[in-house]
Amino acid sequence: MQTFNGTHQSGILLACMPKSGSSSTARMISRFPNVRTAFLVPAFDIREQEIDIKILEQQLAANVGRTFVAQTHVCLSNTTRSFIDGKLLLPLVSTRNLPDDLISSIDHYAQNDNTKENFLLPVDFQARSMEEKIDYVIHFQTPWLLKFFKSWSRYERFGEVWLKYEDLARDNMAFLRTIPAMLGLDYEIDTKAGDGAERLESRRLNRGVNGRGRELMSPAQLALIERMVVMYDIPQEYRGYLLYGE
Repeated sequence: MQTFNGTHQSGILLACMPKSGSSSTARMISRFPNVRTAFLVPAFDIREQEIDIKILEQQLAANVGRTFVAQTHVCLSNTTRSFIDGKLLLPLVSTRNLPDDLISSIDHYAQNDNTKENFLLPVDFQARSMEEKIDYVIHFQTPWLLKFFKSWSRYERFGEVWLKYEDLARDNMAFLRTIPAMLGLDYEIDTKAGDGAERLESRRLNRGVNGRGRELMSPAQLALIERMVVMYDIPQEYRGYLLYGE
């Protein structure tokens, strides 16, 4: 069984859309032999999660006989690519279709302990109708989500390291079993050894129901998202996924 047990191991970068099941995915990966969780940024709240080179160096220095998985909302910039090309990081990319992702963010904002994020919302956001909340998150969040997706879709190995929330929600064990090969491991998942998939009742996952976004959004709202996908010139092959999760 091949595992992370040599010296100077690359770290695992879980580059992720918010609300794409990345917290659960990171926890599952951290149960692989010789894998720990780590962070590559000095703080969270509303800052852009660009990788801090000093923190990355510190985490890599600790990778003797083990590695780490770092869940990070980061686009594929030239700097991030240099870390990958230099074999400092092995990327996995976690995504979710836009309607479901945006609706899940509304669930997230409804939680009372998100003050570091929620102060950006209009003061009356929670009192607004669902239609008004959806209008807001479409305009507020979709540009960054499209920037994230487009940047990673240009990565030449994107299809090999792409993790979809829809697969996680459909069959989390099958989802988990695809990950070792993405990392170049011949490791087989053993649920009895504690490597098992997360249960989807996790609070961080909110309501993990595929297709809920399209059910709650109006035709005009869905059309707006589609126009934004086209405007950002997302490759045609990925548009169906971003709009429908297919």
